[in-house]
Amino acid sequence: MKKAITLLALLSIVAFAQGTFTDPRDKKKYKTVKIGDQLWMAQNLNYDAKGSKCYGEGSKVVTARAGGMYNEVSQKKALTKAQAQANCTKYGKLYDWSTAKEACPAGWHLPDSVEWSFLLESAGGPFESGKKLKAKSGWNKWEEPFSVPGQKVVSRPGNGTDKYGFSALPGGGMLGEEDGDDSNMFEGAGMVGYWWSSSEFKSNEAYYLYIFNDDGNQGEGLDKLDNGVLLSVRCFQISGKDKEAAEAKRAKIKQDAEAARAAQAKAEAERAKAEAERIAAMSFTDSRDKKAYRKTTVGKQTWMAENLNFAAEGSKCYDNKDANCAKYGKLYDWETAKKSCPAGWHLPSKEEYGELDKAAGGEKTAGKKLKAKSGWNKNGNGTDDYNFTALPGGFSKPDGKFSSVGTYGGWWSAGEHNSTDGQNRRIVSDNDGALWGNYNKSGLFSVRCVQN
Repeated sequence: MKKAITLLALLSIVAFAQGTFTDPRDKKKYKTVKIGDQLWMAQNLNYDAKGSKCYGEGSKVVTARAGGMYNEVSQKKALTKAQAQANCTKYGKLYDWSTAKEACPAGWHLPDSVEWSFLLESAGGPFESGKKLKAKSGWNKWEEPFSVPGQKVVSRPGNGTDKYGFSALPGGGMLGEEDGDDSNMFEGAGMVGYWWSSSEFKSNEAYYLYIFNDDGNQGEGLDKLDNGVLLSVRCFQISGKDKEAAEAKRAKIKQDAEAARAAQAKAEAERAKAEAERIAAMSFTDSRDKKAYRKTTVGKQTWMAENLNFAAEGSKCYDNKDANCAKYGKLYDWETAKKSCPAGWHLPSKEEYGELDKAAGGEKTAGKKLKAKSGWNKNGNGTDDYNFTALPGGFSKPDGKFSSVGTYGGWWSAGEHNSTDGQNRRIVSDNDGALWGNYNKSGLFSVRCVQN
């Protein structure tokens, strides 16, 4: 057991070694640090490439914001040339993405997003690496809310432990236009560090690493920005055996990512298939006009879960408006209703409606349980417990006048009251029950079909 614990402890240790490097172009000396199999500059690049700037050079600096780091600007000021130059000495230069890719000295390069990810992984992962990579001084405290008068401020230390000698500093960046100002604004120095990666996201955006002065929340990670903004640069070096090991890691990450994408695609395809089968089990298509209808099982019966909308001769839309047909289905006289259901379905008898009521708790409550959850006037909506979704499609009188849409749903049954009247099922807004009535066979009512 002791040997296992010792081995685990050794595996958790990331070796690092510090050194120096002199840029032959301008003779500037940089600290370096090797973390795992990666060799990094331990300072931000300060090479005077064309277009690079010191923080605060030529534009105003955001010094405070009302409500938080990314809310409305409340204070901004211009720095003197000496102040801007001091920021270069402390934080290094800031570069746009195109310049950053070419700015590192010979033998060094701008790390890609995978190489940044290796660094974060080596330093403890997404919830620990920020604190371990940050310098021991130079970071402002995290205060929340930020610069809001009268509110209690929660403060957390912003400095890190610099466990590996990486010494990340919050150099901020030149991030974009603010408040309609024609010039770009510098912001974030003391609070956040931004470093370009060489990985492109799309034609005008690239990935970058950020580290905040907040260790209690989202401390560090990779994101993407417009490639015209100015951010810091850390140069990176890897060679020989270390490069082979890193490439092997990269290939493994790519392989795992592809496997994960394939597994996700397979799972999504299986979900889509299951959903299609579920929908197919809950619907059918009328072969006569190719209209699809939802269906539902209540008790031992299978019903249409929508009113019939087949254009049988003499059928009508409420108020002769197509939109009402789309919502409520067609209205039919009794003789037409008896022969309008598609093959395999039929107009229900009074006894079949009785079975539906019984399965829905009886006539006194069936109306509420069968009504749709919306679409009924006078607070008459139902609970739709069985996905029957009864809607108030109204009816048409023998004289052709339409009535009661929104408050009344009437459905023909196959039952006959006498030679003049047919039996119909009624559900109304102001009643929780399901009622029976008789009406002249030439009146027009909705139709629900039940499966044979």
